[in-house]
Amino acid sequence: MKATIQDFPTELVIQILTHLDHIHVLRCAAVCKSFNAIIRGSHKLHYKIELAFDGLIDLPRSTPPPTYEKLQLLLSRRNAWRTLDWKHRFRVPMSGSCRAYELVSGVFAKSIGTNAGHGSRHFIMSSLPSRKHPTSHFTVREDVGVSSKDFVIDPTQDVIGYVSENGLFPQSQIQIHIMTISSHKPHPEAANPVITHTCGLPFVMTNSFIAIAEDVLAIFFWIENPGLIIWNWKSGELLVYVTDHGRLPPGIWDFSFISNRAFILTSRDVGGSIEIYSFRDPPTEPVLTHVASLRLPALRPTITPALFSTHSGPFTTYDSPSANYEVLKEKPFAISKHSRIHAMCVQYHIAGGTLDRRFRFFFFVKNDFFLKLVDHHENCATQRANSPRILIWEEWGVDNTRFMAYGMQPRWLRYVHGLKVVCPPYPSDQNKWACVLEVFDFNVHPNKLPEADNTARNTNLAQASSVSYTVHTEPSKVSASGVFVNDVISKLPYTHAVRKDLCAVYSGFMIDDERIIGLKVGFFPV
Repeated sequence: MKATIQDFPTELVIQILTHLDHIHVLRCAAVCKSFNAIIRGSHKLHYKIELAFDGLIDLPRSTPPPTYEKLQLLLSRRNAWRTLDWKHRFRVPMSGSCRAYELVSGVFAKSIGTNAGHGSRHFIMSSLPSRKHPTSHFTVREDVGVSSKDFVIDPTQDVIGYVSENGLFPQSQIQIHIMTISSHKPHPEAANPVITHTCGLPFVMTNSFIAIAEDVLAIFFWIENPGLIIWNWKSGELLVYVTDHGRLPPGIWDFSFISNRAFILTSRDVGGSIEIYSFRDPPTEPVLTHVASLRLPALRPTITPALFSTHSGPFTTYDSPSANYEVLKEKPFAISKHSRIHAMCVQYHIAGGTLDRRFRFFFFVKNDFFLKLVDHHENCATQRANSPRILIWEEWGVDNTRFMAYGMQPRWLRYVHGLKVVCPPYPSDQNKWACVLEVFDFNVHPNKLPEADNTARNTNLAQASSVSYTVHTEPSKVSASGVFVNDVISKLPYTHAVRKDLCAVYSGFMIDDERIIGLKVGFFPV
């Protein structure tokens, strides 16, 4: 009689199944009762499934903890986010005024402002308390050697980039200094530790911000019109330089990376749109490609977008061979680069009128949806030769977004991490000296193995009147209400966790992989 895989020893079956991804492991669990029992009884396979469904990746460790321990930690982490039940609470003072700030991979950093219009030379950074290390570690540099108007960090690459104050150089020049966070020396992977770009005409950069995505960094800026410059910070090579004069759609408002070779721009033109671009390293032509234009819901004739911002979590390189081991060594797992949500805020006004909070809306889009459009464009030779693909809201927005009428605008950035979004605080109706904490999570998977019993560890807390957790999988409707031509329907599933018993008043919340940061502001931000 011919042997089948079911005749193999259980240990060998488990070893074979570990080479499959989590989707195929789940399919194997549905094949027969014996496979189902093997998969349920294996901590290794159970961990693989639960890790993937939480949008996480396993990190390499020199001495990894046992799989059962990692599984329990993973399930405990999931439950804590659902009930907003933190293990510890710490106060981290960050004195001094705040010119620019960042929160990436458990590191909060800021430059201390001087007089308005001048850069900062003072830098302070704190490695925030964690599960294993309940104390903060501060780094203070009184003079970083650069008068900086903004900076960007990626602790997983031990890199920081300082944008030089525009006034120190000829007004047509932008300079970025690429340093290590740990030693404040030129970064060893940067071929040129100071990236300089001459824009051709004198200008004063009125506003700008800098972003990093693996091996590239970008400055999105406003002069008279918006502009975007992207470099490979390792080679120093200029990849993208575009301004509003001819190469960008009209009405551009904001920018965000969707990968290290693609980005989105928001536009207020034609009722609002999301413009998707990809780019390649030269000499490949074309370097910059306009992939798609996604239109927002159609508006009534007297309504126009006043602002259209976008925000997502930082890019990190946890799964890169060049990742910084010192950052990784205390983490059993981290957010996958595929687990990203974009929080978009659009505010409308009536022609001839003023801004009205009743006309502010938020909507959320998964990063993978944008990347699928980029991949489709790359694989479609006919489309590559033509203009961008234009999709009206009904063709893309209904199934791929969650659209909400939401009046509050976050005061601080870094309120998005992975697929989670923490909302701005507002006063609790239970206590005037308390505020409400809300977290949206767009990591919803209805079909997977039932969770272990210990995920209900905090049942009493979850049932308390101050805490709620709901799952939203049904379509929602935002009424046209004199703004839109039709009601706005959206279907992207999400969960909503609320906690109302925070006995403190915060000016804003930030979020990262394992913590929520409540910000209190006195005379100076802290």
